[in-house]
Amino acid sequence: VGEQWLPVLDVSLLLSKDEGALELRTACETIGFYFLENYEELLPQSVVKGMLEASAAAHALPTEHKEEWWLNGSDSGFMPVGATTRWGSTGRPQLPEHDGVNEAVLFWGNGPPWVPPERQLTRFSENQLPQKERLPGFREAVQTYLDSVE
Repeated sequence: VGEQWLPVLDVSLLLSKDEGALELRTACETIGFYFLENYEELLPQSVVKGMLEASAAAHALPTEHKEEWWLNGSDSGFMPVGATTRWGSTGRPQLPEHDGVNEAVLFWGNGPPWVPPERQLTRFSENQLPQKERLPGFREAVQTYLDSVE
């Protein structure tokens, strides 16, 4: 494998209608990965901090509480260590043994506001999220984040 690089894209260029949009498109179509900088203009740091804190609180719950919102048919919810979305969406089959694999909390937004309701991702089923009593403020943090990135 030769030397590889990951583009760093300045989001503020997109807002200024400069060549940033072309640079982002090229990175998406050719490399597929990139770092974003100056994203605070689009996604406030307070929203990022709120989502990181909510995520840490969700992962700190006991496993038996997280299993209450196991992945559903739309691959939304709690995914334990060793699982993939291929496992979770079909029920609870025996999970493979993996070392060093992280658990995850997955949820979906609707997509951009111009996407018709019948084509939005959450039309298949609702996001699986912790009960409000188990994790106060989590749903609100997720919704604030989703509203900010859509």
